Amino acid sequence: SVILGRSFSFSGTQHDNPLRLFRRARGRWVHPVHETVRLEGDVGQIECSLKHRTIPNIREFLNKIDRYASLEALRFQSEGRPIRTIDLTARPIWTFLKLYIYKQGFRDGLEGFVFCAFSGVSVLVRHWKQRELTRLGGGAS
Repeated sequence: SVILGRSFSFSGTQHDNPLRLFRRARGRWVHPVHETVRLEGDVGQIECSLKHRTIPNIREFLNKIDRYASLEALRFQSEGRPIRTIDLTARPIWTFLKLYIYKQGFRDGLEGFVFCAFSGVSVLVRHWKQRELTRLGGGAS
């Protein structure tokens, strides 16, 4: 993955192996966030790697966080998921530590730090948006 202009080898991206090519008649996209393909039939594997330019700059990263957090908050609300203080306090910190320490995001340099930190922030934002939806009874903003 290329994130914030740098090729990443760690930060939780090292084992990212999504399905990239499939016949439309044999598969369909499911889930609005972190989309996956539900496929009928066998899956093969391309022998070479693909460069995934996922987050070119900080503006795109912030827009993606906002978009995905809104979709996740709507899903949480529709599932009736309770709002827990731990999701707003400990879970964002856990996400940062998991990516930065356990997944070795520190090895991806300053960009790795920013990616891991903003990944933690995105967890906070999606749960805060869910809280707003529940309190205000409106749509995600």
